[in-house]
Amino acid sequence: MEFSFVRRTLTEDDNNTNDFEVDANTDEVDPSSDILSIHRIVQMVIRETMERQECQWWLERIIAALDEEIVSTDYHDPRIRKANEVHLPHVRHVVAQMKNPDQMATDYLVHLISLLIKTTGYLIKNGN
Repeated sequence: MEFSFVRRTLTEDDNNTNDFEVDANTDEVDPSSDILSIHRIVQMVIRETMERQECQWWLERIIAALDEEIVSTDYHDPRIRKANEVHLPHVRHVVAQMKNPDQMATDYLVHLISLLIKTTGYLIKNGN
């Protein structure tokens, strides 16, 4: 079983995909059909109640998770384009939340650099 922080993880027992959109051409679950949305005001309240170190801890892990999800810059592959388009707003939001990247742990800086390289490459190929 493949684990992911940002998309639903299915076990071999989870053969019932009736709750999700499935691409008829590939029999794959559409990543955009399984989204949890939290209102921005709720997000702001949660962030305001967290200590600075806790916010940094979560930011580092979200960056690492997104780095694992953006696996290719191949804009012409429809599956990759669909997945990247789902994750792109989250990458932009995370980057906007960064206040002190110099305080990040080295392991997470590597993830950040990798994520930014892949995202930039995708956007350049996409024409954005």
